[in-house]
Amino acid sequence: MQVRMRMGVQLVSLVVAAMFAGQGLAQGAHVHGQADLRLVKEGSTLLLEFESPLDSLAGFEHAPATDAQREALIQAGRLLHDAASLFVLPEAAGCVLQEVQMEMPYSEQLADHDHDHDHGHGDGHGDGHRDVYAVYQFECATAAAATELRVGLFDAFSRIERIRVQTVSETGQGAVELNRDHAHISF
Repeated sequence: MQVRMRMGVQLVSLVVAAMFAGQGLAQGAHVHGQADLRLVKEGSTLLLEFESPLDSLAGFEHAPATDAQREALIQAGRLLHDAASLFVLPEAAGCVLQEVQMEMPYSEQLADHDHDHDHGHGDGHGDGHRDVYAVYQFECATAAAATELRVGLFDAFSRIERIRVQTVSETGQGAVELNRDHAHISF
């Protein structure tokens, strides 16, 4: 069942990428304070793809050099796994989180980082922009009631200023920009 679920997530992701590629929306520019959320609703499946610069979630984009930076990465990962607070769907829809997949830069270094050092992490770890990518798959018992979403990402990550949202559902495609004062979408 796990393999089938991963294949389903990958298939829906490919469909979303193909649909938005022609519109130039699938991959946004790397802008601190801005994140992207893609929502696909197909039958009882609701898929959310979230992408953000690491800086907007942890406050930096380089390899963690201090205990505080390592803790910031760990905390960002914890918050991203808490789908119930990040994405609030109508209770009547009966949506249950099935899976979370995440790509977090430097996460492998957190487990392997058991030595003290003061060197800057520009030495072989690579520099530049780093993005976080997460996919959330929900199954909804009453899919017809899954028509809106409150996004709690602003509450979890104070550095996010706006989120560009793209939606695809049985009723069509749409795009909207969210901010702290407007963190709710209908689809």
